[in-house]
Amino acid sequence: MITFTVMLAAEPFSSFQWQQNLHLFILTFAGTALMLQGCFMVEGSIGEDSRKNSRKTEKQAVAISLLITAVGVMLLFSISTVTGVFGTFAALLYMLGYAYWLKYRSSFGSFIQAGVFAVLPLIAWSAADASLHPSAWILAFLFFIWYCTCSLALSVMKKEAYIKAGIPVLSVISGNNTAKLQSILYAAVFILGALLLNQYGTTYLISVMTGGAVWLIWLAAGLKARSDKKWAAGVLAFSIVYFFMVLITMALPAL
Repeated sequence: MITFTVMLAAEPFSSFQWQQNLHLFILTFAGTALMLQGCFMVEGSIGEDSRKNSRKTEKQAVAISLLITAVGVMLLFSISTVTGVFGTFAALLYMLGYAYWLKYRSSFGSFIQAGVFAVLPLIAWSAADASLHPSAWILAFLFFIWYCTCSLALSVMKKEAYIKAGIPVLSVISGNNTAKLQSILYAAVFILGALLLNQYGTTYLISVMTGGAVWLIWLAAGLKARSDKKWAAGVLAFSIVYFFMVLITMALPAL
């Protein structure tokens, strides 16, 4: 879904025509999916759960994971050098920056995850237009901010699980209220940033403003919520709906 909508969003700023380039959608989706799947497998192979396995089994799992990641990256390089470089950067950032280094060491690991998520629109956009219009970078920033908001809500909803796993997240370190306040700040920044892309038309702007207003109200309601878990679950559900509503209305001009 992200690949399809972002590539369509690139069309008004380039010579890309999606009807004549369906193969690029397939290659970009397959390459990104394999790259991410390999990264997730590497994370599982070198994480705390991997201690239950023998060293030989762990090495085999890592090798298979790296192979899957490499296949995904090669597919991205088959599209363009720029696309392949972004795929390589995302893979290294996730495997080394997050899974190996910060996951169990610092709450800043969430920012690394958000950084990887922010590279995804750059991968898709560069597959359609390697020159990367400034709108692509704004979109990458929005992906980063949106992920930060969702990760804070998730840290509240799964707080006990994070404590048990020994993963330092903001709700564990500084409490739920701090996580809630930061999520409101990130959401406000997301909405303001999204308004910069006003060239996508009236429907897009209406979806950003109306959906964003509901999103902010919902987030703010968490400061007085009786159940933090229910609030967080609601935030995550609406955040996903709102995010894809924004992406879809962004892609509409190309259809």
